[in-house]
Amino acid sequence: MEKLIRQAREAMRDEFMAEAIRLGATVHADGDALVAVWPEAARQTTSATLSAEGGRLVLTETATVRVPDELPDELVERFGHRAKKVCDLRRHLNMVERETGVPLLTPPDELKVVRA
Repeated sequence: MEKLIRQAREAMRDEFMAEAIRLGATVHADGDALVAVWPEAARQTTSATLSAEGGRLVLTETATVRVPDELPDELVERFGHRAKKVCDLRRHLNMVERETGVPLLTPPDELKVVRA
């Protein structure tokens, strides 16, 4: 069973990379995690990170927004939005997960919004 989980995790990482590139992202490794970055419009850059936590895979979406310095930090979050490309990527990974029969992905986390 452990071998099956390891193979499924490796397949999921390969699929993450291939699908993210197909969707126009630049992908790089950050330690054990994979990070896909989509430079979006002038205001936001979107990234998706696939990392392992406790045997499960976590897909985290981060919106890096460019806003005026005068904007209070508590309002920055309102400017971020989920990207369709990350939703498409998650949908693809869920399909791969169903095909392998090994549930690896955790449910989606809240969108992380950070100031550029």
